[in-house]
Amino acid sequence: MAGFMVALTTSAREARGLTQREINRRLWIRGLVLVAADLIVFGVPRATQGFYSFAVLSSIGVAIMLLALIRQWPVALLFTLAAAGIILHPLINLSAWPDGLRAILHDTVRVGPIRSLYPLIPWSAIVLCGFLTGRDFLLRGLRPGLWCAIAALSFATFFAIRLTGGYGNAYPTAPWSTFAFWTFAKYPPDLAFLSWAFAWIFAGLALMYVITRNGTPRILTPLQTYGRVPFFFYIVHFLVLGVAAFILRAKFSLLATYGIWLALLLLMLWPCAYYYRLKRQRPNFITRYV
Repeated sequence: MAGFMVALTTSAREARGLTQREINRRLWIRGLVLVAADLIVFGVPRATQGFYSFAVLSSIGVAIMLLALIRQWPVALLFTLAAAGIILHPLINLSAWPDGLRAILHDTVRVGPIRSLYPLIPWSAIVLCGFLTGRDFLLRGLRPGLWCAIAALSFATFFAIRLTGGYGNAYPTAPWSTFAFWTFAKYPPDLAFLSWAFAWIFAGLALMYVITRNGTPRILTPLQTYGRVPFFFYIVHFLVLGVAAFILRAKFSLLATYGIWLALLLLMLWPCAYYYRLKRQRPNFITRYV
């Protein structure tokens, strides 16, 4: 979605007459703001525990800055880079590199002073894939048929990877009726996880087209409130979760956890709606990038 939105926002800015240099400058600012938020909002608590974590916001931020550098390259080259990063990244071996650099670039590192769950090489390729999907949407419009075809191909790829085992699996294969068959890795993402995720992403795009082709149903309008201020929602919802966890200090059943999640989600409606109005009424540097 980060790459998809870069495609949409850059196209809108081009339509408004902004130069490519100005568009790239704004992408770099966006990326730096994400990295800074990760360092300050989430990094300070981690620093008190003695480590720095290259987490999801930093990974997305750096990927957006990389997109600013390469977004005007030929589509065929960008597609090749995205496919190579997604399919071939398990072959990369950086074991001889310093742990910190290895954590940021490729490997999941869970111990030590520099850690990472979202290394740049695989996740930047995913952001680039989203950018190409967004560019295709701008050129050809809504394509639910194509999205369904990609979803079906991704599902088939997933089952082929898991049933055959070997390359693309972080965990050994098992009979499909067992829990072990449905165990695959997100940190770093193996091909089983990626094919499974892509299947649901593109199926979801096709489904949302069917649901919203005559307008957004009333029951789904609250989702627009969150979607208008996604970065604000992401930052604040972690703070809300932290306060709730501090107050409750208990473990709950899965059903109760879903109930708490829904209650906190409803709680987030008001601040998200308020901040969206603030963005519209008082546009400035902060409201533009947060």
